[in-house]
Amino acid sequence: MNHSLVILAVLVVTSNANAAIENGGLVTADFIRGQGYFETLDYNRPEVSKKIPDLESLYVGLIPLLREQVDSHAIDAPTAALANAYIAMYLVNTGYGIKNGKLSPDSIRPIEPSRDEVVLSLLEEANRLDPTRGTIQTWLAGERARISGGAELEALIERVKADPVFSLFAALILERDFDFTPEQKDAIFAQVLKMTSKDSPCRSSPCGVSPYVPYSQQASGLYLGDAYLRKGAELLNDGDAGNDKRGRGYIAMALLMYESPKLKPRSALTTFKWKHRKELRKRFSLAGKVLLTRKPAAVDAYFKTEAAIQPYQCAACHSK
Repeated sequence: MNHSLVILAVLVVTSNANAAIENGGLVTADFIRGQGYFETLDYNRPEVSKKIPDLESLYVGLIPLLREQVDSHAIDAPTAALANAYIAMYLVNTGYGIKNGKLSPDSIRPIEPSRDEVVLSLLEEANRLDPTRGTIQTWLAGERARISGGAELEALIERVKADPVFSLFAALILERDFDFTPEQKDAIFAQVLKMTSKDSPCRSSPCGVSPYVPYSQQASGLYLGDAYLRKGAELLNDGDAGNDKRGRGYIAMALLMYESPKLKPRSALTTFKWKHRKELRKRFSLAGKVLLTRKPAAVDAYFKTEAAIQPYQCAACHSK
């Protein structure tokens, strides 16, 4: 980890962070979560977004304290790794809020030399501290891919193959940032097929459901449905009539994916609480129309809208 880079990034008064940790407390993931981490991810909500600048300042101020605790062995390596990763991903989420015009750049304290460089430093340090944690490996691969504009996507695709339960959705979310090459799309879609087959690692029990990700079933249904819908529309629109049957089959699978959260007893109730449930309905309606009319152009047009892209954010799974 480039410690000087991270220290330069701390433009927040560190005493504020010190004040947040009383009686010699440790900078753990539990402490970070306890400050309102998941509750403030949804930058689309004004009542939430106004809290993000101060909370991000607190988290950035914790970075040197976390380093001190690692150096003094006050905190074990796996615990410190997760704390680094949590701070990094909060910075990533804030960056998307700024990019999407939901957070004013003037309200966010600058991070030097850049937000992306600090994020990478934190994730690289997290991976060094705990090289066995797959989620950290995926976050690091995903951020390298995002920051490189897709040039380093192959490492994330390898993570998808190794750990599709978490990594597949990290890869699908990146489609909001850049266009994948045809080869990259095929490699990721192969994992979509696997995830929804009889050999799916999630077939016997729900994957990823926990108090921290209460809407993972709804978000995964939407992301998998989108992958099927877009692939089906692509095949219907490629001018090869031989692909039409497969294209219609994929769109039918999209319908099933969009409905799946409501069909599972464990997720049916939370689906009605999910803030993106309207987008599930819109996508279901769109897929049904394309299947009936065999006119796939509407799919490309829809996925260029802000409403279509909104669920592709951390808060889709994590917001309470």
